Amino acid sequence: MTNYQAWIEEDYAPVKTFSGAMDGTEVTVTRYEDNTDNPFILGGEHITFVSDKGGKLKGLARILGLYQLENTTLPTENESKNIAMNFLESNAPDLLQNMKIQWIKPHDEEVMIDNKKIIITGMKVKCRNLDDGKYFWVIVGHDNSVMVFERDIVWDFFKAGRQTEKWLHDSWLKSQI
Repeated sequence: MTNYQAWIEEDYAPVKTFSGAMDGTEVTVTRYEDNTDNPFILGGEHITFVSDKGGKLKGLARILGLYQLENTTLPTENESKNIAMNFLESNAPDLLQNMKIQWIKPHDEEVMIDNKKIIITGMKVKCRNLDDGKYFWVIVGHDNSVMVFERDIVWDFFKAGRQTEKWLHDSWLKSQI
């Protein structure tokens, strides 16, 4: 089981835990926010974990304003790759057995802070598990920390879109809960 405490910002507290399915696998979703007076605000800053019944980390999102690119630069492709591989070695070593890096490039996410839309950016290291064909990725922030990790993502090539449920994405959650 992964120790989540290392990824939780000071003053963040759990605001919602719920169960669901991810491609038929039962998962638990736990969301942390810093605004505990008005908890569980979709679209705002949050730290969310998705894990299976055995405690395996299936996803992590640190959607925080601190990842806004202001007077900073993203890590290089090589730096991002090294950070991603170190993260995977510690938190999902099974994914390193037979994998291929698809690409490494900047990736944006949106978050609302003080009623303003903020774009946060990281370097996405997108990979494919060659054993089962599923995708996984690590997104690295400008401070070399992990912003996002997702694993076991099934792609629907006919729809040209993701099949796997998006428990870490507020835009998807709005239509689900």
